[in-house]
Order: sequence, then structure tokens, then C-alpha cells
Amino acid sequence: MTTVIDLTAELAKLTLLRGRTPQTTSADRGSSSAQLAPYRDGAIFTSKFSGKGAWERHIKGDELVHILDGSTTLDIVAGDGPLRPYFERLAHTAGVTDAVRFTGAVDEPTKGALLAGCRALAMISRESPAAGQFEGWGIAYLEAALAGRAELEEKLRVAEDARVALSDQIDVWQAECQLLESERDMLFATLADRQQQHDAASEALTGSRSELEQRLADAEAACQRLTVELAQHWAARCEGLEQKLDSVRGEFAQLAEWARTHGAPAPPTAPAEPSGTDAP
Repeated sequence: MTTVIDLTAELAKLTLLRGRTPQTTSADRGSSSAQLAPYRDGAIFTSKFSGKGAWERHIKGDELVHILDGSTTLDIVAGDGPLRPYFERLAHTAGVTDAVRFTGAVDEPTKGALLAGCRALAMISRESPAAGQFEGWGIAYLEAALAGRAELEEKLRVAEDARVALSDQIDVWQAECQLLESERDMLFATLADRQQQHDAASEALTGSRSELEQRLADAEAACQRLTVELAQHWAARCEGLEQKLDSVRGEFAQLAEWARTHGAPAPPTAPAEPSGTDAP
């Protein structure tokens, strides 16, 4: 019995799962996938996601995948040799075993189809210019050229030459940067030495200023004490002179009284009291 399935309607029911990985479980997928119908001893499923999906292996056969919308990438490694176990372990360590398929040795038609369908042909050339050892292109380059990949391979070679030239220029820039860093360190050391000298001079100036201020304060205090002592000295001396003048005036008064009573000539006039402006 023929069953008609509306894929557009079925996909509209699904939820887009973003960031899918080969480790995403069925529970995590949720409503992003659904079974459309059984088919012989298997089934037809549809899913809606972005990210990486696992390359599933089944006992009775491999799965067939049809991309309805968008695009996908599948890495296929064809060929065989002593390095294959190493690359398989490398894929396992990187966690990409579900995205990489090692086919082993393939026949000529299959190899031609793989070369025609690949996006790039990577050829690892073992060479040691110092020892004068170079590895040629080999027949793989010619086979890729027949599949239309020679132009891309040549662009990769030009890109590699540009990378080497840029690497040499980077070495020159790194040497210049090291020289600039050395000059910077010398400049910083000089600035640190000048800063120490400045700090020492500032400290010495602060000490000298403090000492001068202390001496000035001592001199002002001594001047004030001397002013007080001089004032006290002149006050005491003036008081003594005033007492002597009072005594002399008293004696003149007595002599004047004696002369008046005895009819003798009057003595000279007693000295007048000094005014405030004429005081000694």
C-alpha cells in the first residue's frame, strides 16, 4: 500500500535543535525528530537540527541520508596504509569518529568520484630543504587535476609560500619587538633611578626646611624674651631714678625751709619732674 507523506507539514511540526553534537542523546533531541513511516526492516525518519550528527552504523546496513534543506559536510578518508590506524586513533581522540569515515582501499571509479566530489585535496609533502630532500607531487596530483582540483591545489601552494614569507616577516617583527622591549626596560630603569634621586632630594629639602623653621621659631622666642627683659630692666632703672629725684627734691625743700627760717639766701630751684616723652 502506497503512503503519501507531506514532508513540509511534518517538518513544520518539529522544533529546530541547535548545536547538535554526535553525543546528543535521543532524550535531548526531543521534538526535533520523528518517524514518518516504517519501511521494510527499517524506518523513515526526519529531523530538523543544526550542528553535527553521528554517522550511524547498523547490523543490517548503513543509513541513507537525504538533505531536504540546507547543507551538510561528511569527511571521507579513502585509501589504506600503515598510517591508517594512527589517523583513526587521532579521529577518536578528537571526538569526530562519527563525522569521519575511513573507507580503506577503493577502486578507480570510486576514487574518481571522491576526487570530483571533494572540496579540496590536501597533499602533505615531506621535505627537508636543509638536507636537500624534496618530495615530488606524485600521481595523486595528476588524478586530482583530472577531477578539476589542480587549480585549488596550486592556490594552496601559493598560500603556503605566502605563509612562509609572512612567518619570516613575523620573525623580523619579533626581533624588533624584543629590541624595543629592551629599550623600554632600560628607560624604566632610568626613570626609577631618577625617581629615587628625586625622593632623596625631596626628603633632604624637607629636613632642611624643618630645621630652618625650628631655628626661626627659636630666634623669635629669644627676641621676645630679650624684649621683655629690656622692658623690665628699663622699668626698674627708671623707677630707681624716680626715687632718687624724689629724695633730692625733699632735700631741696628742707634747705629752702631752713634758709627761710634763718634768713639765709634761698637755694637753687629743685629740678622739675621729667615729662613722659623726656623720660630716660
